This record gives sequence, structure tokens and C-alpha cells, in this order.
Amino acid sequence: MITFRTDILPLKDSLFRLALRITQNREEAEDVVQETMLKL
Repeated sequence: MITFRTDILPLKDSLFRLALRITQNREEAEDVVQETMLKL
């Protein structure tokens, strides 16, 4: 079974780095990560 804490949360930093590379904006990258985490 997939759990948020053990399977998803550890990916947050990687997702942020990817979003930052794509958006080139820290605030937008944080928003992307937050929206993604809410959808999970």
C-alpha cells in the first residue's frame, strides 16, 4: 500500500527542483508542488 508519508513525501524536494527548473521562479515552483501534493 502506498502511504503519503513514506512514499510520496520523500519526493517533495525532487519535485520542487524540477518545478523550479521549469518555472525559473521559486514562488511558482512552490505553488506547483503544493498543488501537486494536494491532488495526491
